[in-house]
Amino acid sequence: MVLEGSPTPKQFGQALAQLRSERGVTLEEIIQRTKISRRVLEALEAGKFAALPDRVFARMFLRQILATMKEPAEAWLQAFDAAFTRFEDSSQSFPVVPAPPPRRQRVWPWLVAVSLLAGGLALLFLLGRPLAREGSRAVPPTPEVLLREPAATPSLLVAATPASTPSPSPPSTVLVVRTAGTACWVEVRVAGGERQQRLLPPNSSWEIEAGGRAVDLLLGDAGGVEVAYLGEVRSALGRAGEVVRVHLDGQAEPE
Repeated sequence: MVLEGSPTPKQFGQALAQLRSERGVTLEEIIQRTKISRRVLEALEAGKFAALPDRVFARMFLRQILATMKEPAEAWLQAFDAAFTRFEDSSQSFPVVPAPPPRRQRVWPWLVAVSLLAGGLALLFLLGRPLAREGSRAVPPTPEVLLREPAATPSLLVAATPASTPSPSPPSTVLVVRTAGTACWVEVRVAGGERQQRLLPPNSSWEIEAGGRAVDLLLGDAGGVEVAYLGEVRSALGRAGEVVRVHLDGQAEPE
């Protein structure tokens, strides 16, 4: 069953769920084979496109789902694009709700409270002045209490010769993306350069010379990816099957 024309997101999700039921494939089987999160699968079948990642990754997930069910993907991808376009068009307009009129606050209770507080502070100040005058009469110290402090003897300080330390090597400007036991779709854009995309197999790596510039990453499975750049290693960037955007700052330019 393939939808024709321009289906709504709900119609597309119902057709996809019906196809899965006809093929006898469960959500657990798809999750185990593709490592796609249950949240994404349920959002596709429910037509809740607002809960999906961007269109590029959603199409990639749909292609993997159809491959699991041994279903040709082209017609389904066209129907998905049409449904996603309808979703984007419908989500651009929102009803304007007028804001409630502001409530007028009563000012006079605050004025009374401030006046009472100021009067209390003035009364405490007037009552405390005699006590402060009596307490200020300090007893002069007796001669026996005044002891001469011994003069400090200068100490001989020997300046130590600082040991020569080797200058640290600059951090590597090569961006390294490593995958663990699952495949991951990765999109990389180095500042000033073009976008690069690649599907990394499990237990593989992708090295890109970024030249110390800022880097933007789009990861299709943030739970199984490790990123190393400029001497820093970042792992556990998200949950398994979660699509995450990561920004890496570049080196500071010398003044």
